Amino acid sequence: MSLNSITIAGNLTGDPQVRTGENGKTRCIFSVAVNKGTGDNQTVAYVDVTAFGKFGDNLAASLAKGSAVILHGEVNSYVTKVATADGEKSIGRLSVTAWDGGPNLRWATAVVTRNPRQDAGNGAAAPAGGAPAPSSAGSDDDF
Repeated sequence: MSLNSITIAGNLTGDPQVRTGENGKTRCIFSVAVNKGTGDNQTVAYVDVTAFGKFGDNLAASLAKGSAVILHGEVNSYVTKVATADGEKSIGRLSVTAWDGGPNLRWATAVVTRNPRQDAGNGAAAPAGGAPAPSSAGSDDDF
């Protein structure tokens, strides 16, 4: 369990970008606009998000600019330098490494396609959902 976990809900500010590292592993990067308040009292926070591996690939294939999302992950902080009229200024930034999430179904509907999972032991595909395939014995009348 991580004590710096966060859940955010917002809209993608651009299409997710998938990048492949030299080791062949992928990461998906995008930004989420998180709105708070209404009318004149509304503020927006922009959160940089990274998702790794198959989860990131699935996000990139499923979401686009403007998509409403809910993401859960951990908060990371870093300092970056920005140019100002007075020279250079250091500012603190927050980002999120997302471990779970998907479309926010408050404002949309989704069709879910399950991908085969990889068995950690031998690399063979495991049935989706981790359960064995249903038996063909019996009929709908059995229920």
